[in-house]
Amino acid sequence: MEDSRMKEKLLFFVILSLLFTSLAVTAPASAQQAYAPKDVLFTVGPDGFVHVEYSLTIDSIFPKVEVPLFGDSYENLLVRSGDGSALDFSLAKDVLTIDSLGANTAIITYDTQDLTTKTGSLWTLSAVSPIDATVRVPEGARIVSLNKVPIEITNADGYFAVKMPLGEQEIAYVFTFAEARTRALEMLNQAQTDIELAQKEGSLFWWWHHLPPLRDSF
Repeated sequence: MEDSRMKEKLLFFVILSLLFTSLAVTAPASAQQAYAPKDVLFTVGPDGFVHVEYSLTIDSIFPKVEVPLFGDSYENLLVRSGDGSALDFSLAKDVLTIDSLGANTAIITYDTQDLTTKTGSLWTLSAVSPIDATVRVPEGARIVSLNKVPIEITNADGYFAVKMPLGEQEIAYVFTFAEARTRALEMLNQAQTDIELAQKEGSLFWWWHHLPPLRDSF
């Protein structure tokens, strides 16, 4: 009788041990993520458009990954791998499904107006990023306020680059009169060059169709 109880206890501990071992092995696999955000870059323009560059590290065992995007509307949407090859994708609302095909990196780029708002001359960029993000603002703009203390601010290639902590990010800025005047002169000079070329070719029709779009810049 006593031997039978000992065997039952021994069997119980063996089963319990196997159960814990199974959980320890399967837990990491179930928690495995299809991708991890690597870099986020927002480049704002004077017309309110924001160019987004979103880089991901992908687990190559997943044939597809689903990635929420910033904003609700997307222009010039492209997805490429780390070596520059184009990756197929589909879009449903704000979720991008990428056919990763064994790629371990994906770079998503697009333009959107959904991240900025304008009140008078004051522009505000608002976004929620899963990682630290860099916001590039043209040098002609003046940053008025930030909702968080930036990690760093640098100046290169005609832009102020503000690195913001992860989470909700908000940057308010204005374009100075000097910047608007400079852009207007650049557009006028380009128009003059096009007119002169059109006169040489004898076609004002050519000039009209090559006039750069003004958008709502001022």
